[in-house]
Amino acid sequence: MSEQTTRVLKALPSDSQSGCDVLFFDSAARQTDLWECANLRLSAAEAMLRELATCTDSGLEGSNAMPAVAEVCALLMSDARGMLAAIGQHLIKQEVAAINGTALKVVPLKSPQSEGDA
Repeated sequence: MSEQTTRVLKALPSDSQSGCDVLFFDSAARQTDLWECANLRLSAAEAMLRELATCTDSGLEGSNAMPAVAEVCALLMSDARGMLAAIGQHLIKQEVAAINGTALKVVPLKSPQSEGDA
C-alpha cells in the first residue's frame, strides 16, 4: 500500500462488547468494504437461524443450542449494525456535501420551445 490512509477506529456497538470497548473497526474504510463485512455477518446469522429452524425439538432436548445460536446471531447482527451505521454516516456526509456544493449553482431549465429556437 503506497498511499498513506487515515484509519478511524470506531468501537462496535455495546452489544458486541464485554463491558468495555475492545472490539473496533475502521469506520473510514471504503463503504463497499464495510458493507461486505456487515453483509457477511448478517448472512452468517441468517444461515444459523435457518439451520436452527430445521432442527426438531427432540434433537434439542437437554441442549444449550438455542441460547448459544441466539447469542451468536445477536453478536453478529450487532457487529453488522455498527458497520451499517458507519455507512449511513458516510452517505449522510456525501449528501450534505452534494447539497452544499450545488446549492449555489442554479441552472434554469430550458423549455422545449426554446430548444427549437436555438
